[in-house]
Parts: sequence; structure tokens; C-alpha cells
Amino acid sequence: MPKHLKINAESLSSWPLWLLAAWLWAFALVAYSGWPRLWGMIPLGPDGGIWIVLFAAVCTLIALAPAACRPAPAGRRFKAFAEKLDHPPLRTAGLFLLCLAVCWAAWHFKSRNHFMGDGWLYLSEVEKPFHLMPARVLDFFLHQSFHRLLTSQGESSGETAYALLHCLLLPLFLGVCWHTAGLVASGFRRRLAVWSFMAFSSALQLFAGYVESYTLLNLWSAFYLYSGVKHLSGGREKATVPWMPTLFFLLAFFSHHSGLVLGPSLLFLWLNKLLPARMVKNRLSNPFLLVAALSCLGLVLGPIVFKSTRPLLVPLAAAGENLKAPYSLFSCRHIWEKFNFLLLVCPVAAVALPVIASRWRTFRKPNPAAFVFVFWCAAGCSVFAVIFNPLLGIRDWDLLSLPAVPLALFCGWGLLAVLEKRSWSDQFLAALALAAAVHGSAWVWVNSDMQRGIGFLDRVRRVDYHRSTGKLNLAYMLQEKGFYQSAVRQYQQVEGENLKEKALINIGYCFLVMGMPDSVIYYYDKLDNLQVDLSTTKKLYMRLAFAYDMKGSPAEAATIFLRMVRGGLELDPEERHYWLDKLERSGMTGRNYQLSLRDPPDAGALLFLLRYHLLGGRSSQLDLLYRRILAGRFPAEDWLRLLEFASACGHAEYVEPMLHEARRQHPDHPSLRERGH
Repeated sequence: MPKHLKINAESLSSWPLWLLAAWLWAFALVAYSGWPRLWGMIPLGPDGGIWIVLFAAVCTLIALAPAACRPAPAGRRFKAFAEKLDHPPLRTAGLFLLCLAVCWAAWHFKSRNHFMGDGWLYLSEVEKPFHLMPARVLDFFLHQSFHRLLTSQGESSGETAYALLHCLLLPLFLGVCWHTAGLVASGFRRRLAVWSFMAFSSALQLFAGYVESYTLLNLWSAFYLYSGVKHLSGGREKATVPWMPTLFFLLAFFSHHSGLVLGPSLLFLWLNKLLPARMVKNRLSNPFLLVAALSCLGLVLGPIVFKSTRPLLVPLAAAGENLKAPYSLFSCRHIWEKFNFLLLVCPVAAVALPVIASRWRTFRKPNPAAFVFVFWCAAGCSVFAVIFNPLLGIRDWDLLSLPAVPLALFCGWGLLAVLEKRSWSDQFLAALALAAAVHGSAWVWVNSDMQRGIGFLDRVRRVDYHRSTGKLNLAYMLQEKGFYQSAVRQYQQVEGENLKEKALINIGYCFLVMGMPDSVIYYYDKLDNLQVDLSTTKKLYMRLAFAYDMKGSPAEAATIFLRMVRGGLELDPEERHYWLDKLERSGMTGRNYQLSLRDPPDAGALLFLLRYHLLGGRSSQLDLLYRRILAGRFPAEDWLRLLEFASACGHAEYVEPMLHEARRQHPDHPSLRERGH
């Protein structure tokens, strides 16, 4: 056996290696099964999971096989080749080409799935006249400014503005992560591992064209982290004032106010500068810093507690789901959900934190000031993510991704400290970095296609504790995006009387848009026994009337319309314009006009045109139609429908002449005789 392949039994007995191997295979099996209860671990279903199983096998070999053997001698050929290329012009050209490649890859795999957050709202918001958003002043100002720049070049899409800006920022984000990793890790391989932990955290998704308001927040946070570590690593932290970290903190805060959670670490920077060294001990367990951090955290929680109109902190009541049990901070549901969140935001933490905790005594002695600074960055953001819990963290995962980069850096730096004297540490870090890379890349791949994103969210909603609310929200967003069949499938799974009513109303709308009037009528018939509000009633009547028109039954449509008229419901100008435009686009106006010109004229077509011109307020057209009615011959039943319409709509000047003509044509019809009396 070659000397460098001699078995190292001591390395094989180390439990962190077996923990990593077990986690990799759990990661793979969950991906293969598509089990959504661990939705943060990997977003793939069984079809894509087979590749994760193969990847887990490779990573396990990387972690265990080299660790069981003594490391082989380092090769010198690659080093010599790299030295030949180490010239400023070549480095600059290579860096430029690398940035282009990164931007191209980000644009090629840019996110088209805006359903997990509020991104679908910003698509239209950014296209509106210029305005500022109170909680994200700088973020919205920069996005709207970039949109105005693109508009001047002929591109007016809000989605393009968000996606292009975020893709262009990806090289900058990866670059600052690389420089930050260089401050804490010596050697290329260890630096690459720490960089992978940060680069492939959940923040990566925001820079891959994701439409949200947290991309700049994460970028400024990464710059803040770098400037703070650099300030404390230079040995001159007492001689210089931390102006640069403070500037990036303010940029993060004004991009989104949740950036205030970086406050404890900024407080540490200034205390480290202003107070004597004996008062500020660079220890993670310093009681003075802990009290200061909790005070700063109160600044974050205060506005949420006193100004919010709904509970955003745990314990969070499951409103709207008829669930009486509270959702408390230490309940199993909350702990399980936050474990999933941890896997989503920073997958390396699932292995790194237990390893670091097992060697906690290492961190009880005085630590470098920069390491304590990173700890408070990660702690402030993580505590915020644990107690801030809108819709269980599923809808606002992008806001809760704020701890991603600080937590990844803390885990990487902590692992370097724990594994410093281990011969297999490089292999351990390499396997963990590969796992983070595949995890982050899988999320980008899923979000790059709407159908894949919809499939993933559908798996999540099956086990969501706010299941029906989540289904309803997802279905509504799908409906807004034009995925009507997918929306109907989500609406059909909604339960609960109040939510079911909303679902049925929107199911009818989806079928109406898809041109399936029979389905519209079928689902709206189920609403007869439900109490709906006034604005909803108007929508129901108009959609049902339109469905009968589409079905070719204008007489029934006019009857439905008259229910609304008799109920005193009136459409506002915007609603009138909407329905007139819908009728014109469908071609029903022209079709029914041709039918009304027949001899004898078609009563159903005349009823349609009466309703159409009534919606438009066209009195001259109504007068012409009534004159044509008076000149025509109709069956008694059609006369009754026409008379009913004229009476209900208040066209009294035409009722008497129409009744006289109807009696003349049908003198023996009992209903016509009784109507006159």
C-alpha cells in the first residue's frame, strides 16, 4: 500500500465526519422522496432528487475516504501554471470575463417564480408614477430609477427592471463574499470553502433575478460584514473610527428597516472604539454586550409590537383557520418550522452549529474582536428571524434570509477554529461546501421556471399549518399570473366556510376566462346558500350573466342582470368600462347585433343589446332598439321578457307602447291581459 494511503483510524472515529455523512444522505433521501415537511432542505421532487442521491454519494466519499487516509502530497504543476497567469492584465481580463459569465448565468436562470413573497406586487408597483415606500425608501428609489433608465431605452417591464438589476449585482455580491472569506481563512481551499458557505446561502436566490425588496438589503449587509471584519482585523481598531461599517449599516437600514437587526454588532464596533479595553472584553459571553444587544433588539421589536395591525411575532394565532391553539415561541410547531428555515437560509449551519457547540470551550476564552463582531451580526439577524414570523416564514422567506451571509460566515469561521489541527479538515470543508453549492443551485433552478416553482409550493401547502389560507393566496397569485388551471386546482382544495366562498367565486372567474361557461354556472350555483357582501354580489351577477351570454343564452343572461337591477346594485364607471370591454372583446356585441337584424328579430339578441347599451349609458341606441322592438313580432313569452326588462330598468315611456303592441299580437294571452291591470 502506498505510504500516503495509510489508513488513519483516528480520523475515522471522529463524529463530525459521520454527522456530515448522515446529513448528506438525509438531504438526498428527502430530495428523492419530495417529502415537503422538510421543505427547506431541498426544493426538488422525486424527478430531480435522483441526482441529489448521486451527489450525496460523491460528497460522502470526499468526506470519508480522504479522511481515512493521510493526505497525498500537493501537486506542483497546477501551482506553476497559476503563477504563469499571475499578471495584472491577464487578471483584469479574466475578472471581466468571469463577471460577464456570472451575469449571463444569472440571467439565464433568473427567477420567474414570484409566489413565495410579495414580488408579484412589485412588478406593477415599479411601473407606477414615482413614489417612495416608507419601509424601504432607498430600495424602491433605486429600483424605480433603474426602471426609468430602462424605459428611456424602450424597455418598460417592471419584471425586467428588477431581474436585470439583481443579475448585474450578483458579481458584486460574490466578490465581496470572496474578500470577506479571505479575511478569515488562510489558504485557497479553506477560503473557497468559506466563500461557498456564504455565496450559496439563500441570499443567492435574490441575486438570480428574484423580484423582491430584500436584494439590496442583503448586498449592503454583506458589505457591512466585510467592512466590519476588515476594520477589526487590521490591528488599528482603536486608532480608527468605524465610519465605513456605519455607512453600510445606514444603507442597509434605509433599503429596508429590518436592517436594524445589525444594530448589536454596530454597537459592539463603537463600544470597542470608545470604551477602555478592560470594559469591552472580546468574549462571546460578555454580559455587558448581551444587555446592550437586547436593548438594541427592543428598537426592532417596538415598532412591530405597537404599530402592526396583525400579530407578526410569536405566539402567533392561526387566524382564519378556526384553530384555537396558540402558536407559541417554544411550541414544537414553531421549532420544527424554524429548523426548516435554518436549512433553507444556511444549509451548512445544520452541521456546523452542532460541531461548534461541541467545542464551545474553545470560544469561551478571549476571541478576536472580528469574530465576536461576526457572532453578533449572525445572532441579531437570527433572533429576528426566529421571533418574526409572518405566515410561518413561508411567505416572507426572502425577508427572513437576512441572517444568511452572517450566519454562513460565522459557521465557516467557527469550523476553521474547531478543525484547525485536524488533518482531514480540508476534506470535511470541501464536502460541506459542495452540499451548500448543490442546495443553493437547486433553489435557483427551481425558481427559474414557474411550473417548477408552482409544483414546489403545492407540495409545501399540503403540510402548511395555514393550509387553506396558503392555498387561497397561492391560487390567487396563480390566477393573477394567468395560470388558471393551476389556480383552480388550488382553489378546489380550500376548506372552511368563509374561505370556501372566496374560492368558489374565483373558480368561477377562472372558468369564465378559460371560456367554460357551464363550469361557471355549476360553481356559482353552489353560492346560493352563502352570504356574500355587496361588491361580491355585483361581480357574481355580472360574471354569471356573461357566462350565459357565452353559452348562447342571452335571455337567461338578461334575467340574471335584472336580479342585480332589482336589488338596487349599480356599477361604478370603472366596472361599466370593464364589462363593456369584455363584451366587445368576446365578439358578442357584433354577433347579437346581426341576430337582431333578422326578420323576425331575435328577442334574446335584443335583450343582450339592451343590457349592453344600458351599461354604456347610450340612450340614443336604447331608443333605436325599443323602436325596433315595437316594429317586430315576437312570441308572448319574449314580449314578457322584454316588458320585464323595460319595467325593471325604469324605461317607463316604452312600457305602455310595448304592452299595447303585445296585446294586439296576442289578445288571448292571460299574462299579458293581467299585466295591464
